[in-house]
Amino acid sequence: MAEYDNTNSGALYSMRDHYEVVRQGKINIDGTDQRVIAVKRNNKAGEPIVELYRSIGTIKRNENKTQDKHPDSRGMIESLSQDSVKSIAAWKKVSKAGNEFISVAISEIQRPDQDKAPAEDDPLDDDIPF
Repeated sequence: MAEYDNTNSGALYSMRDHYEVVRQGKINIDGTDQRVIAVKRNNKAGEPIVELYRSIGTIKRNENKTQDKHPDSRGMIESLSQDSVKSIAAWKKVSKAGNEFISVAISEIQRPDQDKAPAEDDPLDDDIPF
């Protein structure tokens, strides 16, 4: 018996867990601006974390639907590849106008032999998630 091939398919369901969008913005990754939202939730251990979600496309109602077999919605989606994983660091900041925001920096992941002890005033030694 052949295995089910789910390549280029999937499903979207109603929310089962509590997710809260806490930030939105753009992050430049390898020279390309990416639209991102930060979503606060609890991990399996019940600890609060913030997940980053990158926009991969848009979908809207299919105004040209004339038959039941036509899709209800259509859109465009970016082809994604898993060719690299990067490290992200975040700092809480306040703009000159007094607005709170999160500054982020993307970098290559350091090999273990490149690790160094964090400084006393390491900006990552903070109460993130946000």
